[in-house]
Amino acid sequence: MFLLLSSISFVILAIIAILYSQGYVLDSGFHLSKKGGLYISAEDTGTEIFVNNKKKKMTGFLNNDIFIPSLDTGEYSVIIAKKGFWPWQKTLKVTEGYVTEARAFMVPQNTNASLLTKGMFSDIWSSPLQSIFLLKEKKNNGYSLAFYIPDQQKFLTESATSTKKLLSVEENISNIIWGDGYVIFNSDKGLVKAEFNLSSFSVSAKQHNEPTEKVSGFEKISPKGDEKILWDPNTNDIFVDWSKNSQTIPYYLCDTKDCQLPIKILHSITSIRAADFFPNRKDVIITAVSNGVYALEIDGRGGRLIQPIYKGKEPRFALLKGDENVYVLDEGALIKVSLEANE
Repeated sequence: MFLLLSSISFVILAIIAILYSQGYVLDSGFHLSKKGGLYISAEDTGTEIFVNNKKKKMTGFLNNDIFIPSLDTGEYSVIIAKKGFWPWQKTLKVTEGYVTEARAFMVPQNTNASLLTKGMFSDIWSSPLQSIFLLKEKKNNGYSLAFYIPDQQKFLTESATSTKKLLSVEENISNIIWGDGYVIFNSDKGLVKAEFNLSSFSVSAKQHNEPTEKVSGFEKISPKGDEKILWDPNTNDIFVDWSKNSQTIPYYLCDTKDCQLPIKILHSITSIRAADFFPNRKDVIITAVSNGVYALEIDGRGGRLIQPIYKGKEPRFALLKGDENVYVLDEGALIKVSLEANE
């Protein structure tokens, strides 16, 4: 009898667990109904989470997210707030049997900015492999290319007169390909390969005759290679595409089965000067338009939130691998902008 009762209890509890995992709950009238849930990641400690204008949690060092089960279907307002940061707000739809997920991003209202160097710089590129920038600076009737190490705040010196000539260009450079210890680009001098030594702070350049792949100057690929940002300089539109199997498309990019990729996340009335993924994020991008640099979320549910990082004149920016700072080039000055709050 004991074994029989234990077996029956196990079966009942197993059925209840399965139904609960699928969103079913017993209401006050003992009727079985299907619910949904919310999972919100706040990413930082000391952050307040509000749902429908009611405070649900203050995040701590070991727990910076919240899961709310057994919710009725419908729309829920979620606000993430922290002192010194712009608030994040999203209206999310909860459906039967599903957990609606969202991940907040926080940008400080007063960023920490420090001047690294100043000249007549007009453009900037960064290596995806090493902590080095390629800067274009106005010189006499043309431009000069310079390599800069932000950690040391030093420029690399040309190893020979021939290097200096090859790094002097009339206008734009294109088809920039970075490698370990070198960069290849196309200019009015033809194809040039510049090799740099970070320990001796020197650079040497020579003509490059080997064929290279064609690289677009209007796209960025995520570190894992599964996501891509593309922008059209003619229409000033930014798109995001997913390169892997359509079954693995993340919720922030597409939360319906019939969405069409790539998706347009921004149309600007002014030129888009740069775009890249927000440090350590694939669901937020950074873009330079008009007089500012902004963080823009890809998740379009309830509208895409955009938050300012830097305001100036006509800024450009570049990022470095493993570095959470944003390096802004504006009015000839290179500025390091920290995404930590300025107390």
